[in-house]
Amino acid sequence: MNDDSSIEPIKDDAAARLPSRELSYGTQHRFTRREALRLAAGGSFAAAAACGLPAAARSGATKAARRVAAAKASPRHGGSLDVGVLGVSSSDTVDADNAISFADNARVANLYDPLATFSRTMGFQYVLAEEISPTSKAATSWLIRLRPGIEFHNGKTLTADDVAYTLQRITNLKLNGESLLSVADTKNIRVLDKRSLTVPLNFPVSVFNEILSTPPLFNIVPVGYDVHHPVGTGAFKYESFTPGEQSVFVRNENYWDHPFPYVDRLTIYDVADQDAQADGIESGQFNAIDQVAAGAVAGLRSAGLKLTVSKSYSWNPITMRVDVAPFNDVRVRQAFRLIIDREQALELAVGGYGRIANDLFAPFDPTYDHALPQRHQDLGEAKSLLKAAGHSNLKVTMQTSSAIGVGVYQTAQIFAEEASRIGVTVSIDNLTESDFYGPSYTKWVFAQDDWSTAFYLPQVLWSMLPTSDYNECHFDNSRYNALAKEALSTVDEARRAGVVHEMQTIEWNEGGYIIPFFTGFVDCVAKEVQGMEPSDVGLPFNDYRFKYLWIS
Repeated sequence: MNDDSSIEPIKDDAAARLPSRELSYGTQHRFTRREALRLAAGGSFAAAAACGLPAAARSGATKAARRVAAAKASPRHGGSLDVGVLGVSSSDTVDADNAISFADNARVANLYDPLATFSRTMGFQYVLAEEISPTSKAATSWLIRLRPGIEFHNGKTLTADDVAYTLQRITNLKLNGESLLSVADTKNIRVLDKRSLTVPLNFPVSVFNEILSTPPLFNIVPVGYDVHHPVGTGAFKYESFTPGEQSVFVRNENYWDHPFPYVDRLTIYDVADQDAQADGIESGQFNAIDQVAAGAVAGLRSAGLKLTVSKSYSWNPITMRVDVAPFNDVRVRQAFRLIIDREQALELAVGGYGRIANDLFAPFDPTYDHALPQRHQDLGEAKSLLKAAGHSNLKVTMQTSSAIGVGVYQTAQIFAEEASRIGVTVSIDNLTESDFYGPSYTKWVFAQDDWSTAFYLPQVLWSMLPTSDYNECHFDNSRYNALAKEALSTVDEARRAGVVHEMQTIEWNEGGYIIPFFTGFVDCVAKEVQGMEPSDVGLPFNDYRFKYLWIS
């Protein structure tokens, strides 16, 4: 990986899993040891540099240095943040619970709040809720209790009725989180008082709190929500929105999580490609951009811009439909998983910013089976499997879009080149983002996709079952389906882990996903933008939480 001293990757070790001292919901900022040392070093250097000056000048220089250090150290309110987000789509939305693209995620993360979410280090973190807990050991019903005194942008107080309305709206309109909410009997939600409600489940579910923390699915909206005049509880309020171009938001002066947000105005621009993003931040059109290409890092750094890499658990799978030839033969799927050189793909596609994967998602989940053998490239075995399946010299087309994620198109190219070494021809159909996510989305026979992240079982509900909203591989294994229901119903974590391990073994052997690596994100801001920190969350800028950024 490019050794850039201005970029500080998260170490992939036990230390990174400890509770972080971070800007988080409902907490004040506490400086990390690195920040304290950096500020101390800056002050000492300024004082030393002034020692050769006359006393009055030295005193003035020292005071000036202190003012500069204080300005860098202390978050302040004011200013504008102009963010260039990768991807242009005419189907852009500000719907709280129907985000698809990166730009959609950026908008909803700032307009609305969920009940719970991930911390920077992938821990469970309450947001609007102060409690989400089972009402009995059987976990057949869950209590949700809200924080007091939270207001929507229109001044209405958040109540349990709004939560019930949101969950029922997602189910009734079949929005993105519908398949995850299939475990719940949303018709019979019971509101107990202004801040409390119970959600009955269709069967025991031990991880309903994890389901509700899956970004960006369960953002809370008021009763009677109108997507054309969006109102949320988020850090920023809606001002204007032009699909495929830009959206403008202003500071929510009554935001419950004081002192956030810091900037007065947030504008999110849809940008077609990474070159345009880089040009925009260098010219001053933007003062923040997401998903910097690895090849642009050195140039942006030399231009005096600041970059942060988040290794993340975002994943861009190659998807194989298991119900359509040639991928309805498990030997073909196994062969294709052996084609790609994961280490090479990670280095060439995303500059090494990320983690090697093993065709399974959510390795941060406590139930993940790390004992499964790491899959490596084996072109000889891949060729043998294809021959046995009667598919030597196979020709396939891969649908993708360079706009759906950093390094996605490059990974497709790498896969095609490696496949050609064993006589497999992969034609790449590079679509616009709108066309890729159009009517054929989830129906492609061989494609790529972009996922942020979720705990293991919520992701299973989202994409691995016949009832899933986004079962793009059309995976339908009866044993796996039964195990999924058993795992969801198992309260004991050790027992649940055993069931999950069997699921993951089936998935590792027979699944339709090729997941070569988890994608890291390199985000870039101008010199005056402060507060950017790395994150394991599977979206840029720590899930696009721009409320933490401020202008010095």
